[in-house]
Amino acid sequence: MNPNKKDGKKAMISATFAATVETMSDPKSAYQGSGAEQVWWTLYQNFFFCGIRKLPIVTSNNVLNPNFKFDEAVHNIHAHLDKVLA
Repeated sequence: MNPNKKDGKKAMISATFAATVETMSDPKSAYQGSGAEQVWWTLYQNFFFCGIRKLPIVTSNNVLNPNFKFDEAVHNIHAHLDKVLA
């Protein structure tokens, strides 16, 4: 990579899923057990091609559940950002 171009750039995906974490990791589900990282694989490959390094993904799952805890999801996102960007 040319250091004057994109080197040093980083990107993080924040994704919401209607599926539960268990569903995403179940090999018999539509996700085939691949999880959130694999869902965004093609986007990560584009980042890589452009010299952009990926940061760990942060997800909120089961967001269509009427009992979804929004405050807990926001707390998890902030905790993830504190950990990754520290």
